[in-house]
Amino acid sequence: MPIKGAVRTSLTWNQAAVALERRPEHRLCRDRLGPRVERGELHFLERLRPPRRDEAPASGYYEWQDTPGGKLPWYFTARDGSPALTIAGLWDEWQDMEADKSLKSCTMIITEPNKFVAEVHDRMPVLLAEKDYEPWLSGKAGLELLKPAAENVLQKWPVSKRVNSSRAPDDDPTLIDAVSI
Repeated sequence: MPIKGAVRTSLTWNQAAVALERRPEHRLCRDRLGPRVERGELHFLERLRPPRRDEAPASGYYEWQDTPGGKLPWYFTARDGSPALTIAGLWDEWQDMEADKSLKSCTMIITEPNKFVAEVHDRMPVLLAEKDYEPWLSGKAGLELLKPAAENVLQKWPVSKRVNSSRAPDDDPTLIDAVSI
C-alpha cells in the first residue's frame, strides 16, 4: 500500500551513522552499524521528523556468533516465507568534504535481541510490521515501535564464512544457503 509522501530512492549504506556521530549533539551514537535503542542513542529522534526516517526492505540479514572455532555467520529471514523484512532506519544528508559532494545515506536502527536472536548475537535490527510503516514514516509513532521483533517472526540457519569474504560476489545467491555445522 503506497504511503502518502513516501519516496523510493537509493541511498549509500551505513554512512548516516558516521555523519550523525560527527554532530556534537549525536555523539552517543557509538555503533557504526546504527544507533542502538537500548543504549539511548536515539536521543535525537525528535529531530528526525519526516523525511529523516526510512524503511529498508531486506530479504534477510546476517549476524555472527562467537564460537570456539571462530565467528560463525547465521542468516535470518522471515519465518512465514515473506520475501522481505522491513527494517526501521534513519537517513541523513551530509557534505563529503573529501569528494566535495553531498551524500544521502542511511543506517538501520538496532535494538537488543529477542530470545531467538540472542542465541546467536547481542543485537538485532528493528523490524517493522506492515501496520507500522505509515506511523513510522509519518512520525506519528516513535520509540514505542523500536523494540525487538516477536519470537515467531524470524527463522535462521548457519551459512558459509564466504559471506564475509571480499572475493564473494554481492549477488551470489549461494551465500544464503544453509551449511552444516
